[in-house]
Amino acid sequence: FMEKYPDNFLNVGIMEQSMMSIAAGISSQGNKVFAYSISNFSTFRALEQLRLDIAYHKLNVCVVGVGTGFQYGSAGYSHWAIEDLAIVSGLEKFRIFSPSDANSTQEAIIDFLKNGGPTYIRLGKHVRNLSDIHKAQEIGSHIKKFGLGKKIIISHGSIAVKVLESKLFNPDEFSLL
Repeated sequence: FMEKYPDNFLNVGIMEQSMMSIAAGISSQGNKVFAYSISNFSTFRALEQLRLDIAYHKLNVCVVGVGTGFQYGSAGYSHWAIEDLAIVSGLEKFRIFSPSDANSTQEAIIDFLKNGGPTYIRLGKHVRNLSDIHKAQEIGSHIKKFGLGKKIIISHGSIAVKVLESKLFNPDEFSLL
């Protein structure tokens, strides 16, 4: 993106608070903006900016956080994003997407581009598509069912890939939502 659209890309470095304020300013001029960082930095560190600069004004800013949960495990507690959902869900105007794979990530991005508004997309590091593991059945907006079983496992985010890949997941016995 940086190479293809150099005039539409800013790297603000490790200044997540400023990044959110800059994104809000750009959005206030009629643009849809993506602001990307490691999940805990884009949510914990920039919470006041998310709340006052983006949510309060209902701006078209999509905050993209990568490495949710313990995915930056070796970096330690400072890099774990285990409270990001709780923090952002407390901001009443934010919509939250927790895609499980590349396909659902694409759906979330298209949804933001179509509908706008304060949005948080939390991403893991997995790139494998769930449909490569099991065939999906659409059961609602952004909700898919994997497997035909009567026992239901409800999951979101990148952990869903691990569930489907597990030797314990039997699609005749379980359904994954």
